[in-house]
Amino acid sequence: AIQPQNKYLLQSWACMEARCGSAAHASRLFSLAAKRQCCDGALWQARGMHFKAQGSIDLARRAFAHGIKLEPTHTALHHAWGSMEAQLNNITAARAIFQRGVWERPSHPRTVELWTTWALLEERCGDVTAAREYLRAALRAERFSVWARQTWAALEARQGEYAASRQLYEDALRLDPSN
Repeated sequence: AIQPQNKYLLQSWACMEARCGSAAHASRLFSLAAKRQCCDGALWQARGMHFKAQGSIDLARRAFAHGIKLEPTHTALHHAWGSMEAQLNNITAARAIFQRGVWERPSHPRTVELWTTWALLEERCGDVTAAREYLRAALRAERFSVWARQTWAALEARQGEYAASRQLYEDALRLDPSN
């Protein structure tokens, strides 16, 4: 049996096997990688996404929770788990996960993705006021985020607030004219 020592190689290989449909081989590689990099949030995020893709939601939740326990400031783990719960229409759980993620690093630029995804969830649930507040928080965390401005501009357009939408798009283009 192959026993590579490079933990990142194992994770990458496992992801490739999962993408090409070899779920059993991917699971074995993820398990092997976990033995070598047990405290790496990216591994647990990838493992959770693998389980989700296989329809093993409970295993996905356990992988995400374990990763967050080991590395609580790993924002991508919170994002992946919260997004999964939102897709499953577990709105209360999704909110709690997003909230926990932003509380771990409230002003860190990496929380932009959490704030914006949470904002879109709140818009979907009909709370546009909360959605706007979370987009403001995203811009407080990373004031140069073109993505947050674009997301907010699209939200305003969906709400019929075209002047606000235009302003946000213009601001985003000023920040990154090549975008």
